[in-house]
Amino acid sequence: MNCGYQPTNWGEWPKWNGDSEFRTPRFKFSCSTTDYSGKTNSDVVTLLKNRELLEIYRDLTIGDQMQLILELGFFQGGMPLFLADMIAPKNVLAIDGCQPSDHLKSLVERSHLSSIIELVGGVDQADTRKIRSIVDDRFGAEPLDMIIDDCSHWYPQTKACFEALFGYLRPGGKYIIEDWGWTHWPSAPWQTTDSPFHGKESMTNLVFELIMALGSDHTKIARVDFRHWALVVVTRGETLPHKAPIDLREMMKIAPGQKISWLKRRRTWRSALGFRPTCGHATHFQINSAFAGITQKLHACFRARKHLSSGVSTPG
Repeated sequence: MNCGYQPTNWGEWPKWNGDSEFRTPRFKFSCSTTDYSGKTNSDVVTLLKNRELLEIYRDLTIGDQMQLILELGFFQGGMPLFLADMIAPKNVLAIDGCQPSDHLKSLVERSHLSSIIELVGGVDQADTRKIRSIVDDRFGAEPLDMIIDDCSHWYPQTKACFEALFGYLRPGGKYIIEDWGWTHWPSAPWQTTDSPFHGKESMTNLVFELIMALGSDHTKIARVDFRHWALVVVTRGETLPHKAPIDLREMMKIAPGQKISWLKRRRTWRSALGFRPTCGHATHFQINSAFAGITQKLHACFRARKHLSSGVSTPG
């Protein structure tokens, strides 16, 4: 229970001091999307988000009852603390490969949020069976309102979690995947040869699979919204049974004989779709001939920041 604590007025909070610091009623935050050295302590909470991203979360939560939330990848605990203070959810379950620091655990306890925030460390994102078990133990039969994946940003793990957890949302619930576009970001830590993403399969693969699944069965995936070049929001449809896993490849109804093209590793994207490639990244997503026009429209919308119709949207 949240003990009757009410959501914070977004018109009054958070209170910003420049672009890298702000306060909520309980906490002071230091935020950045490029500095990974910050650590949450008893005075300041570190949050790997900028103001633009936080305002997207404001828009997603205003007017919607986001009471049960799962986050994959809590890092220094910034997002669970931010959500707990701003929207007063019933429960926030946050899972990460690393254990929460003593400072973070103390901050949760001292702020009387132990009944709302649960931090579970030491969990590999690839272990979807364990993650499902943790979610089952915490929420039981209650459907979730929002799932945030800000974890490994690796295609296989992110896709596996989406397929395993999307069914835990209520109809209309939001599944948010952050940093999906890292293949196209030409700076550290994303595209250097010593990057943990070097040579990995592009997350853009997953984005294209989601759009193809939407086109094949919009009753399970109702919308795919590009709210930001680093954030995609997938809305759950009405027909997926509660907790049922999904198979994106199976959902993509590609007719027999339909032409399918493969973009191979290191093939230049510019010649195929106009995207900038990342040296060493595998970009072998499928595109059927009917989908080629959509990819061109999607690329144009990223450039022009216009709205794309029929359940797929971009910022605008």
